[in-house]
Amino acid sequence: MYWAATTVRVRASAPPPPPVVEVAPVVQRTVLVIGEWVGTTEGYVYANTNPKVVGYMIRQDYREGAYVKKGRVLFEIDPRPCQAALDQAKGQLAQAEAQVANADLNVKRDIPEAEAHAIPQGQLDTDTQSLRGAKAAVEADQAAVEQAQLNLGYTRVSFATTRAPAGRSPSGTEHGGS
Repeated sequence: MYWAATTVRVRASAPPPPPVVEVAPVVQRTVLVIGEWVGTTEGYVYANTNPKVVGYMIRQDYREGAYVKKGRVLFEIDPRPCQAALDQAKGQLAQAEAQVANADLNVKRDIPEAEAHAIPQGQLDTDTQSLRGAKAAVEADQAAVEQAQLNLGYTRVSFATTRAPAGRSPSGTEHGGS
């Protein structure tokens, strides 16, 4: 067998010429720097307004960027769901209070009968525990009423700051129905 080898010669290209560098004398002088940008400005101190209840905003009672005084209502959230929750909590409280009254009557009725051995002692014990449970339910329902009243108050978001009696209103990122 015979193998043939061929040699290919590659011609090297010439290096590029050196870059042209211009030299200028150093001169000290005032140079104006002018720039144009598109943007928006905002105060460096601003506060986020985060309501403590969830709902639809039905009213915004300020003009964006206007000065507002402490206590001024900024916006109002629909109070109807919170009012309904308050009414429901009051109804449950009334129901629990009625259960306390009924359990108290049962205990007062059972004491003389248990002393006369007309009823088992266990029945008096059961009625006494029912009274305690009903009183605990009243306390829980009173707390639910207080929480519902608090939530109803949170539907009106006001400007409240401890640093200044007045300030600029926030830019409105939420609008009615949000």
